[in-house]
Amino acid sequence: MTDVHPDAMVADRRTASARRPGLRTARMWLIGIAGALALVVCTIAFLLWGIYGPAFLLDLIAAYCG
Repeated sequence: MTDVHPDAMVADRRTASARRPGLRTARMWLIGIAGALALVVCTIAFLLWGIYGPAFLLDLIAAYCG
């Protein structure tokens, strides 16, 4: 029989996450890589916006999508 008291459920969650530390590490790496990639893309977009203006970015997007 499963104990449904809140303390027992917390203990079950801790042991379940302790069994799979590699999954948590991999998830954090993926989040970090996605965040870094988004930062790089935004930085490049702001640089292009500042150097060439907004029309250049719109033309660039239209060229890639069209």
